[in-house]
Amino acid sequence: MGERGEKGQSTIYKEVLNESASAFIIEMAILHEPVFKVLSDEIFTNREDILATLKKIAYGAKRQQFFSPVLIGHRRVGKTEVLKKLYNELFWEQNEVVPIYITFEELSRESRQFAMQYLTFFLCQYMGFKRKDANFIKETWQLNDILEPVQGFAESQKNHGLLQLLKSTNRVITDSKDTWPILNCAIWAPRRVSEDNEEPIFVMLDEFQHVIEIRNEDGGDPNALGKYQHAVEYRRCPHLVTGSAVTLLTKDIIGRGALFGRFRAQYIRGLEGYYVLELCQKLSKHHNVEINPEMAAEIARRTGGNPFYIQCIFEGAVFLNENLDNIESVNRVIAYELTEGAIWSELYRQLNYYFSTINEFGITKNIFYFATRYQDEKIDPKKIASSMSHWDVDERKVRDVLLSLSRADLIEEKVAGTEFYNIKDPILREFTDTWARVDVENATWEEAATELRERYRELSGKYADFKGYATELMVKFLMMQFSGQTVDGESFFSRKSDVLLPKFVWVDSRSVKLPDTEKKINSLVFLLIKLFFLKEKFGREYQIDIVAKEVPNLWLVEVKNTQQPIGLAQVKYFESACKVAEEVIRGEIITCWYISTCGFTQESERYLSENGFLYSNREQINQLLRYFGLRELPV
Repeated sequence: MGERGEKGQSTIYKEVLNESASAFIIEMAILHEPVFKVLSDEIFTNREDILATLKKIAYGAKRQQFFSPVLIGHRRVGKTEVLKKLYNELFWEQNEVVPIYITFEELSRESRQFAMQYLTFFLCQYMGFKRKDANFIKETWQLNDILEPVQGFAESQKNHGLLQLLKSTNRVITDSKDTWPILNCAIWAPRRVSEDNEEPIFVMLDEFQHVIEIRNEDGGDPNALGKYQHAVEYRRCPHLVTGSAVTLLTKDIIGRGALFGRFRAQYIRGLEGYYVLELCQKLSKHHNVEINPEMAAEIARRTGGNPFYIQCIFEGAVFLNENLDNIESVNRVIAYELTEGAIWSELYRQLNYYFSTINEFGITKNIFYFATRYQDEKIDPKKIASSMSHWDVDERKVRDVLLSLSRADLIEEKVAGTEFYNIKDPILREFTDTWARVDVENATWEEAATELRERYRELSGKYADFKGYATELMVKFLMMQFSGQTVDGESFFSRKSDVLLPKFVWVDSRSVKLPDTEKKINSLVFLLIKLFFLKEKFGREYQIDIVAKEVPNLWLVEVKNTQQPIGLAQVKYFESACKVAEEVIRGEIITCWYISTCGFTQESERYLSENGFLYSNREQINQLLRYFGLRELPV
């Protein structure tokens, strides 16, 4: 993890755990191979906080302290990696809390087989942890094979909870022809052992959304989801659940029904831009691929900070023998990844899986195609139905399919299923455009790849200020570190008085535009005045680089990375943008901050100072970055 190289592993373990773990256990954690394979610490980036939070919840099981948590995050943002890393650390660092990790992707959807596999995972991991034998867990076991060694272990240890579970297991396997007894036995197994032994057990269930797909041999629903109600509500045995279908998981599985109110949410998102720069630096060293801060910032913009996408881009660069130090190379690698690389393989598999499982009315793929033609505007089901009239599709069917697609996170649902939008994942958007050319419009993948590279070349000019965007990402992250400090204004902001740095609720970019008042102006005279004299005020849309808010504070920030000092005209343009932003966003205490890495002319400095602006040059920003322990701006 990020700081271990500097502070040492033993120190980090003691700080994070805050436990009196023995030197022997710490040594085991350092020397032994992980039970589950994970990314090396040299690549693992910006997940230390969520890892520490989940570890705190796991240790809280000893005191029955926390509800079961749900880890919420879109696909491929690193949830499974965090769970496996958490399991490895819990396995080697301590002896009290039994960690269990089960991924539903590896389990059968047939209820009896599911139950037997589930029990097998629990028993082998429980016994492996007690014996500190990772190899026992790594072996492939069948339930019938593992019962005997676990029985011997339980008897030798006088483990009452385990003996009672084995007794029930043997009975339901041999005596019951029904499925529900063994399903109950499996799902309740961790809680039962925990309760009987008064022993903390922390269960991690990955890809939990698949629980609703479990069926009996006759196709009936065994209500596996409902059986988890009893399993997860015991605080000495919390169940951490997570999955790739966020909307399905949060709205249909834990957001209502048997599990409603039994979980507390923890969120994991894509990496902030600053950490994308850090991850790119690590991957550059790991893969021996050159990259500069400007292209790392571009990759942050293109991937939404998704660590899976970023790693695929570096692996694609290795395969193509490319560096990532110019926009042409970045474009070539991303185009390759979207049409034949690892990103293509993963997203194409996901699309086909969801099309085959949803496949309502046999028109899911076609509705998804028409839906993805929309950009940021609201999807119009009525218009899609009209475009598909020869399929005998009405608006209701389109809405039903869009709702199912939203449960798979392929479409974004808003306003309780009445409004739908294209997904915001930039790579998924690019992929679905390319997929549509091939699967719906019958182009070849080679043609699609060529078109993608051509489109990237055309767009490159629109996003040419890569160094400026890298600076903007770092300033945005810097502002997220503010936490109510009062600092010397002259050192950082060219102001003689001290400056308060609020702990912002959100920090983001915004486009602002005053609402059109034309409909309110009935007089022809006033209309002419508006058209000729007020057009600048009412018609222009301004892009504010960074907007940060924490009531009553509103900060508006301009970030410029130019070759020449900023002049008065540019300052006044920012002033106009701030006035519009004040009207649109509103705040009681407005702070306007102008950042220019090349500094300001004397005239613009005088204007900024006289009109109450904060303003900073490169050295002042670097000083502020150092104040918060962050790296300096790229040269």
